[in-house]
Amino acid sequence: MITKELFIKAVRSVEVLLDEGHKLWDNHHIEIGESPLYNESFVIFETLIASHFNEYGIDWIMWYLFEGKDHIATDEEGNRICYDLDSLYEYVKQYQL
Repeated sequence: MITKELFIKAVRSVEVLLDEGHKLWDNHHIEIGESPLYNESFVIFETLIASHFNEYGIDWIMWYLFEGKDHIATDEEGNRICYDLDSLYEYVKQYQL
């Protein structure tokens, strides 16, 4: 079982990686998205989450990273879910292995 603290630390690290990659492109037109350093960082993260979550948990985590800032997700009762790291963890912990 992954702790909430470790989960948040790992997801924040990927958020920083993504943000810095966008800044490099926006400010200097440097594309690092296909670099080995960038790609291997994602492999480490994906390995971590795959060892703790099933496919549904992984899907929600990836949704949060790549789409969650621009979209709203709700549960069956219409309650907003996965809107910040705390709520993401609380939702995906049901999918822990």
